[in-house]
Amino acid sequence: MSGSDIHETFPDAPILEALINFNVRFSRAVEVDRINSFHNECGSTFPISQDRVEIRHTVSFDEKSGSTDAQLTREFVGKVFFAEDRARAIQIRRDGFAYSKLRPYNDWNSLVEDAKIWWEKYRDFYNPILVTKASVRYINKIGLPRSILDANGNIVLSSLRNYILTTISIENRLSSIARDAFCRIVIPHPRETSILATVISTPDKNQNDQDKFYHILDIDVVADVEMDPINNDAIWNLMDALREFKNKIFFASLTEQAKELFK
Repeated sequence: MSGSDIHETFPDAPILEALINFNVRFSRAVEVDRINSFHNECGSTFPISQDRVEIRHTVSFDEKSGSTDAQLTREFVGKVFFAEDRARAIQIRRDGFAYSKLRPYNDWNSLVEDAKIWWEKYRDFYNPILVTKASVRYINKIGLPRSILDANGNIVLSSLRNYILTTISIENRLSSIARDAFCRIVIPHPRETSILATVISTPDKNQNDQDKFYHILDIDVVADVEMDPINNDAIWNLMDALREFKNKIFFASLTEQAKELFK
């Protein structure tokens, strides 16, 4: 794998959030108090703290009585710590770590430089024994001309594809317009079987701009791995490769007309 390919850069890139994530394995479970205590390490840089909770809804069915039982459970899985301006965040989880850079985004090198610092603090504080998953995720919010909509606010699919190529095409068989146009594609890496990219292309749910119609292009590239947490060269070379695959997907998802919007 190589991260050496060169891609065009944009002065007004549509990046809403860039995220570097590691899932890890421990020799024993990390307790809640131990998660909370990491704020002592990062509080001066990330003073805002927020619980991360998973909500599970389970339904069981008793065949004899015909009755059902539904349960809603909440499980604490970690903390999110935000910088004062909320432009950066770290996730400290029972199963891993993530670093996020929100707008304004600078560049990949700056993202990696900061993520390395906090990943190493996390690693040294919790002593994971293995990295089991690594991922690079970029969420893009693309402002398109509202001319892609018809008079009733429906998306004209052919007009959308003048900008976004990772979307649906049903005009010939079904309809030329759509009220929504959610598309999810999972793409394997052409050479590395452990790497998959999940691409979600969908209109933004919050459309409150009179001049633009916003579209989300969410690219999440994930590698299943078994890596030594202290092997920095291997880990960050992998992240470069994931980012390179992400870039190829991003540029292949856009027309030249779309790229002009970011210049």
